[in-house]
Amino acid sequence: MHTYDSRLAMIGALRRANSANSTVFAFEKNAALMLLLTGHKFHPYLMSQASQDALHGRFKRRLSRLLMGRCDLVVANSREAMRFAQTQYDLDEDRVVVLDPVVAESWIRKVSEPAPHPDQNLVGMVGNWRPEKRYDLACDVLAQLPSRYRLRIYTNKSEPVVDLFQSRGLLHRLEVVEGQLTTPSTYDQFGCLLHTAEFESIPRSILEARARGCPVAAFSSGSIAEYVPAAVAFGDTRTLAAQVMDMTANKLQNEARVGNGVTTPSEYRQALELLLSELEGHAS
Repeated sequence: MHTYDSRLAMIGALRRANSANSTVFAFEKNAALMLLLTGHKFHPYLMSQASQDALHGRFKRRLSRLLMGRCDLVVANSREAMRFAQTQYDLDEDRVVVLDPVVAESWIRKVSEPAPHPDQNLVGMVGNWRPEKRYDLACDVLAQLPSRYRLRIYTNKSEPVVDLFQSRGLLHRLEVVEGQLTTPSTYDQFGCLLHTAEFESIPRSILEARARGCPVAAFSSGSIAEYVPAAVAFGDTRTLAAQVMDMTANKLQNEARVGNGVTTPSEYRQALELLLSELEGHAS
């Protein structure tokens, strides 16, 4: 996702920060993971973009502003998170870098794996219950799908989800899984993954779905369009519902799923080593 020059600049900044034992602020959990994978030292304070809207958001904003002010480098996991950090905390452009998110090798569906047998009428959603996730729009999408379609949601709170879908007369088409972590087989069961959030960085569920070759129907919120080129304008539930039907129609295509468009830790480390070598070569 980076150009050659921007990657060189990012590697150079991290290399300088690491050699000077500087403080690095990890903005979002995935950014912290990237730093750990590359072996860089940093203070593991995490501030998620979504937590800005939490009950104690004002306190967290003050705390993160203080910590960011004392850091030499701020690392985000997407361009959307980078823009958010820059605008909310008045950070100079050269103090914020983006590290592409990765998934573990064990998630990547290989050609040699047995073919999955997804339920073409089962649409999946994965995400905590929060206002910006816009489950009300998921209701709108489901209501526009033929009655054979069902929606299975993996979330942290089932009660508000159930109440919402019941109020819309859609409870009979809903399955809720509360407090259970997803696994690769979770996505293998879905005809496609639905994502209706209004504000996002890059959702972990989309990376996991792509790693399994599971089709993704999503709004182009945050940096999602960088990973889901067919993402539609936010709020256009009619087009999103049509996408779901298109994605689930081809059974043979779905059973031929392979991982795509994701970076593994080993690939990331190899790329970093190559760029570090080139950077040192330019400096000598």
